[in-house]
Amino acid sequence: MEVHCPEALYKTLRAANFDKDMLSQQARFGLAVRLHGNHRLSLGKAAELAGLSIIQFVDLLRTLLIAPVVRLPEMVLLVSVALAASMYYLPLAAPGRQTFYLL
Repeated sequence: MEVHCPEALYKTLRAANFDKDMLSQQARFGLAVRLHGNHRLSLGKAAELAGLSIIQFVDLLRTLLIAPVVRLPEMVLLVSVALAASMYYLPLAAPGRQTFYLL
């Protein structure tokens, strides 16, 4: 994904150590988080847009204090990976359901 912005804004971003690749990556992350949070993209598709694995995308959501929306096939994958990695805390939310936690 290529991000175009006015040259003056790009100079400001460059001064803050943002290069074009980092800006593009951050735009993909933001779009993926937004579309996933609005139930427009599944967890897997949002992770793909962000250029991350599902587990990495869940970690990104966790750092942003956002519970992922998880559908059954993705939940099976997350549970098996969580058990294999001995993850101790993984917040999950299903559309229209309460948030619950895997221990």
